[in-house]
Amino acid sequence: MSTVLNEQPPKKKWFRRPRWFHLPRSRAGKFFGAILVAVLLVVLFISISGIRPRIVSQFQPQPTEPVIEPTPGPDAELRAQLAPYAAQIESAAGLYKVHPDILGAIILECGAPKEDYVGVQGQAGVTCVMVSDGPGAFYDCSSGACFIERPVSEMMFNSEYAIKWTALRMARHIAESDGVLSTAFAAYWGGTENATAKAQKTMEYFEILTYDQQVP
Repeated sequence: MSTVLNEQPPKKKWFRRPRWFHLPRSRAGKFFGAILVAVLLVVLFISISGIRPRIVSQFQPQPTEPVIEPTPGPDAELRAQLAPYAAQIESAAGLYKVHPDILGAIILECGAPKEDYVGVQGQAGVTCVMVSDGPGAFYDCSSGACFIERPVSEMMFNSEYAIKWTALRMARHIAESDGVLSTAFAAYWGGTENATAKAQKTMEYFEILTYDQQVP
């Protein structure tokens, strides 16, 4: 009787592949196994290609509609010149019931000057009012000295007062001219040099300022 020394017990396999994991050894089995692998690869490819666009699209910027900036009207530059007096114009226009752009047109014809403006003919202030203490105070008119009863320069250097005075004056001229604005402007500039041309230019400024109100 022989004895085998140091005989080791067989090692246990900790992992045993299931039978379905073994590829079949026959040709038919190999063929169907290859088809199965191909089908799995196709399904995997389709699933990846279908998910990826949705993931990428979440991080791509979405197209937005172009922002169309409004085109500035022809009055934009003129209103920029009137900006320092905008609040005073609105206040005076509301007080004496005249269109605010009437006052704006007069200021523009003056060149939108500063409050202490003094013209060569004796105009003073932002609305170019002929004052009683200026060079033109004693210009001869049909009724005598044209501007002897006008305010003095110091009063017209206050833009708020000057604009209110002009608003009151224009309200009277408009009423006397039966609402004909060109005639009212001519009356406002009456007694000054080139009064007719100044009235026409003032009317042009008024039409530009009210352009958006005229176009439907």
